[in-house]
Amino acid sequence: LFARAFLDALAEDAALPTVLDRFEGLEQLRWLELGLRVRCLPVSHVGFGVDSAAAVRDWVRTMDQLGIEHGPVEDTAHALVVTGRDPDGIPIEFFWAKPPVT
Repeated sequence: LFARAFLDALAEDAALPTVLDRFEGLEQLRWLELGLRVRCLPVSHVGFGVDSAAAVRDWVRTMDQLGIEHGPVEDTAHALVVTGRDPDGIPIEFFWAKPPVT
């Protein structure tokens, strides 16, 4: 959720990319550089969409190499997904959304 004053300040400076914005391309850094306050909230789940079914399997190998426990790759009607938990115990998932059937 954004406060009205935050959005007004952002819109006022919208045409002026900051140094960090140009270098990193992260709007959150731009907000900080403009002097806006950003509050981070904890999350209960993190999902990452990947570009292909192979990328899901690549993440399985990466999690194995890092010692991150995970479930099997699940092949559902709409996606291929693998789930696990990050080092802080937060559920994570890597998924590839299957193209729609026409």
